[in-house]
Amino acid sequence: MRTIHDEDPAGVAFDNVRVLRASAKAMLCEIEGEEHWFPLSQIHDDSEVFVDENMVVQGSPGRLVVTHWIAEKNGLV
Repeated sequence: MRTIHDEDPAGVAFDNVRVLRASAKAMLCEIEGEEHWFPLSQIHDDSEVFVDENMVVQGSPGRLVVTHWIAEKNGLV
């Protein structure tokens, strides 16, 4: 069962997310054993997992907050 906090005003939040890979524009994350790409522009500042200015992944595993739009596009809500 996914841990989804749809009531979050910032977007849709997922707990215990691991970042597998990152590029200059996106992060590949593992949510409940499934891999999903998220554009960095769709990741909210409230996320615990992120890519810093040196392209180093921070906070993995942790809470990921994304926009409703990208969560729907990735079939997560």
